[in-house]
Amino acid sequence: MDVNEWKNNLTASTWDTIAVTCVYGDQLDKAFLNETFLADEYGDSKEEAWNNRFQAYNFFIRNDWSAIQRSGMGHSWNIDNGAGTYVVKLFPTPSGDTLALDINVPEYAAPAIPELKAVYKDRWIELEWRTLEYKADFFAWTLERSNDAGQSWQQMFDPYIMNIHDTLERESDALKSLSHKDYLRENEEDVIYRLRGKDYLGGVSERSSLVSKEGHEDITLSPQITQTIQTDSNYAVIQWEYDVKFNRLLKEFRIVATDTTGKNYRTVMDGIDPLAREVAVFMKFRSNFYRVQAVSKLGTVLSSFESLVMMFDADPPAVPGNFTGFIDSTGLTHLNWVTSNEEDLAGYYLFKGYFKDGELAMITPDPEDTDGEPDVFVKMTGDTLSTLPSFEQASADDFRLASEMIGSTVAISYSGESARINDLILSETGQARYAVISPDLASTDQILVDAGNITIAEGDADGELVLDVDAEAFTAAPVYPRD
Repeated sequence: MDVNEWKNNLTASTWDTIAVTCVYGDQLDKAFLNETFLADEYGDSKEEAWNNRFQAYNFFIRNDWSAIQRSGMGHSWNIDNGAGTYVVKLFPTPSGDTLALDINVPEYAAPAIPELKAVYKDRWIELEWRTLEYKADFFAWTLERSNDAGQSWQQMFDPYIMNIHDTLERESDALKSLSHKDYLRENEEDVIYRLRGKDYLGGVSERSSLVSKEGHEDITLSPQITQTIQTDSNYAVIQWEYDVKFNRLLKEFRIVATDTTGKNYRTVMDGIDPLAREVAVFMKFRSNFYRVQAVSKLGTVLSSFESLVMMFDADPPAVPGNFTGFIDSTGLTHLNWVTSNEEDLAGYYLFKGYFKDGELAMITPDPEDTDGEPDVFVKMTGDTLSTLPSFEQASADDFRLASEMIGSTVAISYSGESARINDLILSETGQARYAVISPDLASTDQILVDAGNITIAEGDADGELVLDVDAEAFTAAPVYPRD
């Protein structure tokens, strides 16, 4: 095409129009330039306008080799028979500056193309390819799909996907690759994808990377638990269904379990054969929530809905042996017993009462672990203080001073300060074991002291109550807030 004819025919292609604007901008009509990036409204200086033309040309003209040739910025020829090396020199300036390029024809090889990777999900496909190492040869990529085994190809986007230009080696892998998601009408739809590079001379790469569904298909279905059976040996038999057409895509099944619905799942059995549809697992909890997981060869994990199986055991554990205990000086109860080695023993529950042969209440909502020798400390809290029986007089003249002591004040021997006696606590034999006192008259706290330390003073304070403790024992006494 003649240059003048080309300049007058701006409808040849988008890239021809850009090329004409860049190369012959100073010769074009003002009305045309006002519709381009060289319009006066941008307020660019002459130097800036020339730079814009150069940048636009380098960026856009590489999309079409024919436009490059017609703009006078490129040249092509047929390779001569037996040609070895071509040496090309360009003289871009009147000052004689030159650019030289050696082309070794026998050793030339078309640039490599990155591997196109695909993950097939439920009616969609994720495609990904590496770009960082290929930017020297390709500035962009074309992606096509075929539904007829490669007989015809459809462009998936127009014109192409461009590289991320500011990617550096130290950047994360996410910035060194490009990806695209495509959707299928049906999971069974056969489709092939083709990746090709766009080079800097407006051409499309000779090589391409193809990927098809075969070898990249992934599971799209979760297992369905059909039945869970509770056995008297404390095992749960779990049965499930799974479409056999996905067997070839499976790596394994897994069983996960928890004692709390919907969270804290842990694997209790893995490596289950893809052909299996039933397993038996030991129940570790009173309430066992199970899920069956299908694990694909590509690493995808799909889970079933959870199913509850309650622990069943018709045989109670052996009675703990050598049950002993003592109460220390601070009011803490220490309990010890010998455990059994039964396989299904989860632990022990503790119960507490205040009278022999009386009613007991559980004090351990979770079973005490059986690992090692148990050593349980039972400590009185604000809640338990309010439920303990109070000391009661046997008669109106009972000289145990209960009616006079409760609510009265007592002098603390080591400091001389006064404390209020709020209540008395019985021992198993009905004797006053502890006194609940406020450490001072303004305090809202209560402390637990040995009732035997409350005595009647003699001498100048004859008849007054005295708490006979030293500073160390008083400080170490258990403290509880008053309700």
